[in-house]
Amino acid sequence: MTVTGLVLDTFAASRLIVFCASFDLSSLEYCRTILTHIQNPSTFMWNVTVRGFLEAGDLKDGIQTGVAILGHVLHLGFDSDVFVNNAIIHMFVVWGELETAHQVFDRSCVKDLVSWNSLINGYVHKGLPVDALKLFKEMEGKEIKPDQVTMIGVISSCAQLEDLELGREFHHYVEENRMKLTVHLCNVLMDMYVKCGDLDTARLLFDNMPERTVISWTTMVAGLVKFGLLDDTRRYFDEIPDKDVVLWNAMISGYVQHNRARDALTLFHEMQASGIMPNEAILVGLLCLCSQLGALDLGQWVHQYIKKHKIPLTVALRNHFGGHVCKVWEHSKITWSIRGDP
Repeated sequence: MTVTGLVLDTFAASRLIVFCASFDLSSLEYCRTILTHIQNPSTFMWNVTVRGFLEAGDLKDGIQTGVAILGHVLHLGFDSDVFVNNAIIHMFVVWGELETAHQVFDRSCVKDLVSWNSLINGYVHKGLPVDALKLFKEMEGKEIKPDQVTMIGVISSCAQLEDLELGREFHHYVEENRMKLTVHLCNVLMDMYVKCGDLDTARLLFDNMPERTVISWTTMVAGLVKFGLLDDTRRYFDEIPDKDVVLWNAMISGYVQHNRARDALTLFHEMQASGIMPNEAILVGLLCLCSQLGALDLGQWVHQYIKKHKIPLTVALRNHFGGHVCKVWEHSKITWSIRGDP
């Protein structure tokens, strides 16, 4: 394309950038080279390039490219365009630069619901629910009507604050305004009710869901475990069509927390039979079982599994090996250094 001059064609160049941005970092470098040699790259080209770096896990290069975009936008005077302005706000939110995102938001002469939603949900994802709710109040003062995305943000804030009364008010608003109860919105409502201690309402929402995701099942399982309803939890668990490691961990941990070690061990063997490999959380649960059951062979298995898969010895694993397993392994032949790797 460079030889034939096709790279000067905007459409052809954009297709090449999309192609390069879909592969590894070496292709992304080529993608950036193409971008910098195009006289007037479009917003689409910049967006694709930044997304490529971010999805590849190269946050530093993604940010550098994003800053280049911002300079390009300001130079051409596009910051007065609401769509471009929202893209800039979203860019800083994704980077976790909420203060900068808020500054762009405040200085913008054009704002729409997307602008407010980006910043509200940015605060929620950063674990700043008070700031998210404060911004929502400002939005109300501007008489901007919220949508499902807004409700997801403010209800998640209530979950983080464990504010049941305010969460119910937002739920009532959703019903009163006949908002579509999407799967995501329903999941957030269930999570809020579980965290605020209203399991009955969470269960009612779950039972009435026409479609459920893994998050729906996980939220319900975690809620039932929290209230110690393990037999009900197991019935729900057995109905789940595709269980991931998070669901297995929630169920196994529930048994461990409520001193039902035999049930936990049985479920762990079922998990192994299903081909699911344990994560760190499950390994910690297994170490608790070692203590409850005095199961030296299980402790040995965990020890060998960690060695085989070269799993880093985190603080949680160290503590459980030191606290729960030492009394079981006191006279065993296993050598374990609490300060070293297995």
